Amino acid sequence: MGYCHLMALIFCLMQLACTDSSFLDAVPNKSLVIPHTLDDYQAILDNDRFMNGSVSSNYGVTPALGDMGADDYVLLESFEDHPIMDNEYANIYTWQSHIFERSGIHGDWTEPYRTVLYANMVLNGIKDIHITENDRGEYEKIRGSALFYRAHAFYQLAQIFAPPYPINENASLLLGIPLRLDSDINEPLQIANLEDTYQRIILDLEISIPLLPEKAQFNTRPSKAASHALLARTYLVMHQYQKAKDHADSCLMIKDDLLDYNEVLQQSGEQSLYPFGDARENKEIIFSSLMVNQNANLKDGFFSVTPATLLNQYGSGDLRKTLYFHNEEWGITYSGSYSNNNYYQHFSGLATDEIYLVRAEAKVRLGDHAGALDDLNSLLIKRHDATFNGISASSSLDILDAILSERRKELLMRGLRWTDLRRLNEEGYNITISRKFRGRTYSLPPNDPRYTYPIPPNIMVFNPTWPQNAR
Repeated sequence: MGYCHLMALIFCLMQLACTDSSFLDAVPNKSLVIPHTLDDYQAILDNDRFMNGSVSSNYGVTPALGDMGADDYVLLESFEDHPIMDNEYANIYTWQSHIFERSGIHGDWTEPYRTVLYANMVLNGIKDIHITENDRGEYEKIRGSALFYRAHAFYQLAQIFAPPYPINENASLLLGIPLRLDSDINEPLQIANLEDTYQRIILDLEISIPLLPEKAQFNTRPSKAASHALLARTYLVMHQYQKAKDHADSCLMIKDDLLDYNEVLQQSGEQSLYPFGDARENKEIIFSSLMVNQNANLKDGFFSVTPATLLNQYGSGDLRKTLYFHNEEWGITYSGSYSNNNYYQHFSGLATDEIYLVRAEAKVRLGDHAGALDDLNSLLIKRHDATFNGISASSSLDILDAILSERRKELLMRGLRWTDLRRLNEEGYNITISRKFRGRTYSLPPNDPRYTYPIPPNIMVFNPTWPQNAR
């Protein structure tokens, strides 16, 4: 069975399992449903379980392997010999070149590509609908939304299964990811180069912007603000700071809300396990998505704690230390996800706090020191109690260090730390992360090939001509 036929089978099974859309539930045999109206295609995109992830169904759509490889958690020593700690968990935790041991298809790969398949189904299907002037606005919104979902999935996959975007190397000489651009199961599929991968993400987002509303009715739906936010994030990864700033500007012109953590603390209390409430009501969220929960026990639940070296970075008056972490009998654990779900599914979407930090970093790298500090302090005043007097620094290096420090403290467990380690090491930061496991110390040095995860072997079996993607 080829990869495309495998994905078609997964798609049929997915339709059979779907319960989130009245359209997909309209007849018992979901595999025979053929969408034919704009409402049908909007219903496909509104299926949060497969397009965004759903806390209620314990389901996520973006890869978790980056968080599992990053340094936002450490395993409890008592978990090292727990029955659940199989070879695959051990391989992931110690950054082995060979990771996958279990049979079956890995969700970090298949879930984003399932989102891509749905998006392509919509993009192909709406071409055949006769559009009147009354329908045009809805048609454009659906098309723009499908392009955004596809770009978001490609971006997430590229952070895991493609190498970091280089500074001193031609990205077209490196392997990227397969770019499925059609729902036709007979579409030839090869791995694109890294430059083409990023240019496809950018193109889909640029096309989507004029088609989408400025803000979405629900934060699970795409919007102009979301496309600008993802472009800002993408250009930061590509080290293109002027474009990152420009799109952060455009995003924050539409949506610049920040939560006041003083108010959050007052409402939730100091020992609240889920302090940020319903994600649908969180005014910082621009676009909501959740990580897959496969292998969640490795970094969440009862088996890991937050490293003391990270906890010690939060200073006096920093309310994030109270709201992001929870004292358990086995140690201090992270509980600050904007998904309002401490274990298994962390928020991996786009939020204004990240975009303030993207713009601050882009500004300082472009020489706008005052603007960078203004953005940084605009965020931090909402994260501290009344004792906060603002951060002041004179040199660009000191300001940049302060911004990167705040990224570290603000954005943990969102799938961003792994990408930051990759891009900063490309810039010469030389960050080595280490772990102890079963009496031995393991390290991941900067620019190591293991910063690119291998394509799961069950996918490679169906595609024997593909080269493996690690550098």
